[in-house]
Amino acid sequence: MDSGQIARFIGKNNLLRKLAYHIISLTTLREWYIRAALAKIIPRNGCEFTLLDAGSGMGQHAWFVANRYPMARVTAVELDEKQVEDCRWFAEKEGLNNLQFHQADLSTFSTNAKYDSLMCCSVLEHIKEDDSVLASYYDMLKSDGKMLIYVPTGEKRVLAFLGRKIHNQLKKSGVKLPHQHVRYYSKDELVARLNDNGFSVDRQIITYGHYGRLAYDVVTAVQYHFLFKFLFPFYLLMVHPFILLLMWADYRQNNKQGNGLLVIASKNGKA
Repeated sequence: MDSGQIARFIGKNNLLRKLAYHIISLTTLREWYIRAALAKIIPRNGCEFTLLDAGSGMGQHAWFVANRYPMARVTAVELDEKQVEDCRWFAEKEGLNNLQFHQADLSTFSTNAKYDSLMCCSVLEHIKEDDSVLASYYDMLKSDGKMLIYVPTGEKRVLAFLGRKIHNQLKKSGVKLPHQHVRYYSKDELVARLNDNGFSVDRQIITYGHYGRLAYDVVTAVQYHFLFKFLFPFYLLMVHPFILLLMWADYRQNNKQGNGLLVIASKNGKA
């Protein structure tokens, strides 16, 4: 299941949505990195602050910040109109008056509002006009604003057979890159683009190194198996504890190479 399928399954059910948010945060390695990095871009003095979640998807990050920091004012922008509708309903049901969802295309989205913090996770690789989007992010931030960016850098596989299977599927469908990506970023390329648009990079973290890729490959292989529905309970009991251990090893080590990149940047180079 991808995030869109999960969102459609949840629909307007606030209990299921909260459960899904918690499961995603506990079982997805990317979320571990993002949650830790969020603390680096959010003011720590307990005062009011504003955050823009650019490409909010299911809304788990926007919800996390709005729920944990009642003094925050969180704005989430998402292209998928149905996701926005469901997230608005959820925020209202939860009484989160400090959380707003808007439907918009980030490649054309503009606002006069200025934000203390901005996050854009697993979104930029889907946008052809990424330079213009980064320029608009710069304009949306306050002079000392912070930005969190998360992008994929590739699809290197540890399990060779899985790599061949995905390659053949892409070749058969005529699609160059999986997951509707239009590009991957190298570390140097993303840093250069951020610098060109006025940002100073404070921190870079490579994610999904060898252990993270192996964990992701095993999960993907199980999902691709035609007996997935029958194997899933056994997977949870017998395999997933091992997956969590691999994820922990990836999270704890300093990866030199990996399939993901998390960057924290400052506007005008202010730390």
